[in-house]
Amino acid sequence: MTHAADPVRTVVVIGAGPRGTAIVERLVAASTTEEWQGPLTVHLVDPLVGRGGAVWRHDQPEVPLMNTTTCQTTLYPDESCHPLLPVPHRESLADHLAEEGLGPSDFASRAAHGRYLAHVLETALADADPERSRIVPHPAEAVDVTGPADGPQRIRLSDGRVSRADAVALALGHLPTALGPRSQRLADAAERHGLVHLGPANPLEVDYAALLGREAVAVQGMGLNFYDAIGMLTTAAGGRFEEAPETEAGSRYVPGGAEPVLVIGSRSGMVYRPKPDLPQERLSPYPLQVLTSERVLELAVRSAGVDHEGEVMPLMLAERAVPCAGPGTPSSRATRR
Repeated sequence: MTHAADPVRTVVVIGAGPRGTAIVERLVAASTTEEWQGPLTVHLVDPLVGRGGAVWRHDQPEVPLMNTTTCQTTLYPDESCHPLLPVPHRESLADHLAEEGLGPSDFASRAAHGRYLAHVLETALADADPERSRIVPHPAEAVDVTGPADGPQRIRLSDGRVSRADAVALALGHLPTALGPRSQRLADAAERHGLVHLGPANPLEVDYAALLGREAVAVQGMGLNFYDAIGMLTTAAGGRFEEAPETEAGSRYVPGGAEPVLVIGSRSGMVYRPKPDLPQERLSPYPLQVLTSERVLELAVRSAGVDHEGEVMPLMLAERAVPCAGPGTPSSRATRR
């Protein structure tokens, strides 16, 4: 219940990606309860607010993909949760992208996830009762936060404005960083020899066209950004895929003509976590048979601690060896994304 004399509380959420959007959604849900006391103003700060944030911005190319399937992603508490606050919406990413022709087991683009994030934020803005909760988006960067650990905070934005808040939620996600010592040495060597060095960065901020026409390019690492680099590089070169039913993949890559040879290396020598070949229907929860909640609790309360390699890993491997049968369970085959 709110009263005219209740002071307005202020919260600043820095970052409008998945975590920041979820915070706003839960605050709006809290404001609908009878226990709610006083109005709240929420300032949502992000240069790409309303567009999904830096990683998931909805206006990026469709090439970079998510690392999880659509049915494994949601901004709302699902049936497996026991939320303390109301859940007015249940729409998952799979539900939202069904109209675009994507199934529950498909890997959507990050741009598609950005569209979902924008939709969830728009829904929260529409649900907010101005007398209880007011959401104020700021398309700017938070450049400084000062204040005592248990007191009011002062937030300075890149547009010169200064906000004061009772609390600040940091939902920063992936931030740009300076080159580490090894990357800096590589960058210095590349400059001395007239080569190009692209350090770790958001793939949307990398000039892949600078690599076109070169004889060979060394790629350090075979993780998630490796897939981004291949997709963005081939797109910049004008390459495309055409149907080839005689091949195992069912398609063949047609080069654009300026792609360099990629020399790839990693510490493990393997691609990062190949993805399972999943059925197209929505997956059912897998009932644990060996590494059960009771077994985990039994290990967790041991006063002497737990030997992960000797006690936990065998249980994980035994669980993995349990045969999966029936619809909605993943097969043992793995596919590379």
